[in-house]
Amino acid sequence: MILVDGDPTQDIRDIRHTVLTIKDGKLFHPDQLYKAIGVLPESALTHTPDSH
Repeated sequence: MILVDGDPTQDIRDIRHTVLTIKDGKLFHPDQLYKAIGVLPESALTHTPDSH
């Protein structure tokens, strides 16, 4: 089961906004999963450093 921030039935792109995954009673947070497989989370890709 996944917990999504949004409504993928209205906008399928919301499926990319997974907040939590639950499998076999275990909770998996996206940041931990990304770190385990060596992928930057979406928030890191969309963050732009201050240009000042």
